[in-house]
Amino acid sequence: MDILSAVIAGIIQGATEFLPVSSSGHLALFHAFFGHSDSYGQLAFDVFLHLGTLTAVCAVYRKDVIGLIKGCFTGVCKFICGKARRGFTEYEKLAFFVALATLPLVLLALTGADAAAEAMCLHPVIVGAALITNGFILLLTEKTGAGRRDLSAMRPRHALIIGLCQAAAIIPGLSRSGCTVSGGSVQRFDRGSAVRFSFLISVPAIAGANVLKLPDVIESGAFADNSAVYICGFAAAAISGFCAIKLFLLAVKKAKLCYFSFYCFALGAAAVLYEIITVI
Repeated sequence: MDILSAVIAGIIQGATEFLPVSSSGHLALFHAFFGHSDSYGQLAFDVFLHLGTLTAVCAVYRKDVIGLIKGCFTGVCKFICGKARRGFTEYEKLAFFVALATLPLVLLALTGADAAAEAMCLHPVIVGAALITNGFILLLTEKTGAGRRDLSAMRPRHALIIGLCQAAAIIPGLSRSGCTVSGGSVQRFDRGSAVRFSFLISVPAIAGANVLKLPDVIESGAFADNSAVYICGFAAAAISGFCAIKLFLLAVKKAKLCYFSFYCFALGAAAVLYEIITVI
């Protein structure tokens, strides 16, 4: 892969990671349409793209991320020291809910479901069908309307349901942000709180799925051989991811998710048609 392709892939990853249109689905179709192989080097490159989007969400929600890290440690200390009866702070509670929402994804990873998801990426028809499904999910979310709950009203069952929505988005073509915001909206959380929680639970999801692979990627020599390509892809993903978060926040505020659903319908249909044509 050359630098131009790396920048394009980075822009696609950054924009689609946070817009409700599925980053995994877009990357899968990008690699399929342009004939990129599914080699280990390609998977290593995708890891660096995800690290770029992780940088973006941490930059936008830096106050919340720092608060969650502190809340995690202080909350655990309170529990261990028997001070739980004194109550927990906002970020200590939020850290618990983020961890609970991440649990279904962890369980899926332990069963090897991520390998099955990577196999699905090789079939545009599966990705296309999932994108079309994602479009219907977004339409449902817009029809549901905005609730009035904020994150102070969150309970364990709410976090777990949103976590299950995030786990479902392991299928390439289903948007993680779209599914989790939908999971929050149908439970009557206001759109701002649903989006905030969606992006906060993306931090351990992205980090857990990719940071652990980083030592192997570096050891393999894939980064050393193509460092300029990897760095350009990382930078493009970080910048486009930052812009995508801001755009999604604006779109949710104005309740314009239907535009994203129409886009998913069009791209999903194109992917299905592409597979039919190539098979014939």
